[in-house]
Amino acid sequence: MNNIFKMFHTGKNNFIPALLIVSGLVLSGAWGCTSRSPEALLNKHQVALPEIDNLVVCVSYGCRHRETTLIDSLEWEQVREMMESGDGDSPEHERQRVSWTIGLLERIVGPKVGTEHNKGRNREGPPGSRQLDCIADTVNTTTYLLLLSRENLLINHEVVEPARKGPLRLSYWHKTAVMEEKGSGKRFAVDPWFFDNGRPAAVLPLEEWRSGDYPVAE
Repeated sequence: MNNIFKMFHTGKNNFIPALLIVSGLVLSGAWGCTSRSPEALLNKHQVALPEIDNLVVCVSYGCRHRETTLIDSLEWEQVREMMESGDGDSPEHERQRVSWTIGLLERIVGPKVGTEHNKGRNREGPPGSRQLDCIADTVNTTTYLLLLSRENLLINHEVVEPARKGPLRLSYWHKTAVMEEKGSGKRFAVDPWFFDNGRPAAVLPLEEWRSGDYPVAE
């Protein structure tokens, strides 16, 4: 695989062959980018299906390390209130509540597993702090979305397989959790990686996420 990356830096004549090789690897699944159900994603990273009292989350780059924790009844009531708050029940309102709730869940879980100082965009955190990359964030966010769905708090969307982008639009590969609007089939990235732990997640149309632009924190 390293030899393939080197081909990108040896001149224009080798760029297209290298690009075709990488594209073939992606499409064949050798890159680890095959379409997976959200449950298969969790299984790949040895993360159990989420329960309020048995929540497994990633605590390191690549989800190489995991911790098991729980959400107590008072904390879960905060989650429920946030998902049920607001003036409307439209898919748009639900996406806004999902954005806030992912941030809330990070604030609840972070101090319990040591990721409360996680920095967005792979920036360096305080010495000794546990930091997450987009793979770990994707697994954790998918876990949180599945938990909301299993607890009947996700009404207008269903959790689907994650998405990836790059390196054609970016200088790196990037990954995100995804949910699909029921009825319309429109897909939305749910991506907290851009921001520090506990901030509302970026929730935006998947096509816009794939454009390579950086969302701005609200």
